[in-house]
Amino acid sequence: MCREQKSGLARLLIRCPDRRDELVRAARSPTIMDFCEAYELSWSAALHWAKVPRSKAAEIATEYRMLIIAIEQDVLLTAEQNSKHPRPLEARPRL
Repeated sequence: MCREQKSGLARLLIRCPDRRDELVRAARSPTIMDFCEAYELSWSAALHWAKVPRSKAAEIATEYRMLIIAIEQDVLLTAEQNSKHPRPLEARPRL
């Protein structure tokens, strides 16, 4: 798990404390971890553009915030679907 994936998962756990257990279980999925990485990178970009003092920067920051919301929704939906249809034991990664 790379730094961005860990940070993205941590942000999601903070933003969605009522879904914590579900998200932790879902974090075993490479798809969820890819979402977590994209989530963290989007947050970093949004925070960067929010600080840039140009008129276009605010618009770019807003676009990243919209992307953050979309990724968050995708993660929650995917985690919910994974919890309803867990992979068979033989397909799960070994710990």
